Amino acid sequence: QAQRLSPDVQGLGDINIDQGHAMSDIMFDNIFSDMAQHDRIKDSQAQAQREAQTLRNASVRTQERSKQLQQEAATALTRLETSRRELQQIRQDAFEKVAGPPPTYDQAIQH
Repeated sequence: QAQRLSPDVQGLGDINIDQGHAMSDIMFDNIFSDMAQHDRIKDSQAQAQREAQTLRNASVRTQERSKQLQQEAATALTRLETSRRELQQIRQDAFEKVAGPPPTYDQAIQH
């Protein structure tokens, strides 16, 4: 679901945790079956470690992307505030051209 929302999210590979083979482990309990089981456990552990590293890498990329987006948002906010001030000044200038300058405090009291 997260992959549909963001192409930056990568899926994890399959992790096959070996459950062992109870019947064969009991019937053929010898050094060879123990070695085979040990190899399957090592494979499962290696898969889990690879996927854990994939998650760590994804976390680092996500944190970097978050910092970048925060910087972009801060820059956009600064530009927005500047544009608002400029727009207010343009509006004020336009109003003064049409209506003249606002009266001073002394002139407002006299009327």
